[in-house]
Amino acid sequence: MRGLAFDQRGSSTWLVYGIGVSYNDAFLDTLARANGGQYVHLSAMRQAVDLFAGEVQVMGEIALTQLVVTLEPMPGVELVKVDRIVPQTAALPVHTPGFLSADLGDVDKARGQKLLLQLAVPALGVGDHALL
Repeated sequence: MRGLAFDQRGSSTWLVYGIGVSYNDAFLDTLARANGGQYVHLSAMRQAVDLFAGEVQVMGEIALTQLVVTLEPMPGVELVKVDRIVPQTAALPVHTPGFLSADLGDVDKARGQKLLLQLAVPALGVGDHALL
């Protein structure tokens, strides 16, 4: 087992290796998932070097970790639907009475993340209006 990516708060992401043929597959998978990481089975120790090098490269591309976004519309504006469209499409949960609080995970430097919001807006007069 090897812990990766300690941040300022002391949390970590785990990359857990199962090497050979005799180890507890279910335990290692549970350990990795519980720590926000991944479990990988290796048939030989030499594979660990390549995997670890790849993980270090990915860590260098991360701009933010454990990003959480919270959106609450102004009175009269309804947050109907929220989708993340970059880096992968995923619907995000909208909670009653119409606010969003979602864990977006890691944000890489190149792509970032983009959200698409569907709002129900009442008729408004001409001018600038705050919606969120």
